[in-house]
Amino acid sequence: MKYAVSVFIAFFIGLGTLAAQGLSLDSPIDFSIDLHRLYQAARNNNEKDIPQNRLLLIEGTIGSRDTIIDEEDDFLAELELVGGHWESEEEIVLYRAIVIFDGPEYHPLFNPRGQDRLRNGDKIIVVAEFLGLDDDDFGEGRVPLLLCLAWRKVF
Repeated sequence: MKYAVSVFIAFFIGLGTLAAQGLSLDSPIDFSIDLHRLYQAARNNNEKDIPQNRLLLIEGTIGSRDTIIDEEDDFLAELELVGGHWESEEEIVLYRAIVIFDGPEYHPLFNPRGQDRLRNGDKIIVVAEFLGLDDDDFGEGRVPLLLCLAWRKVF
């Protein structure tokens, strides 16, 4: 299952890179989209609610990390960015997005012995491009896919 998702992500990133070569860190950022809005778009299976021509600034907590390709000149990894809120005294609503890190410059973030590595539970902010919605591995509908262009830890 993980292999199929990895192949899909590698393919999707290739398409996303071709389709969105105009987005860079100089591109405009849509500050109105957050992890909750991404969750709503995924829950409603409606990509049209998320702008394709703007970067997003998304904050969340790392839920999991996975390295997909780990070669000297080729690196691809993903992490699950999670957030949530209390719906009532007994119900918590969790939202999540998958953030793709594509390029050898991201290798130190996923190196288990790296000084700058990202860990589960770290809170981060990513500047990302919205790639679309993918099937959720947990069978809970759809999940947003984002391509990271920049990131920072939040302390």
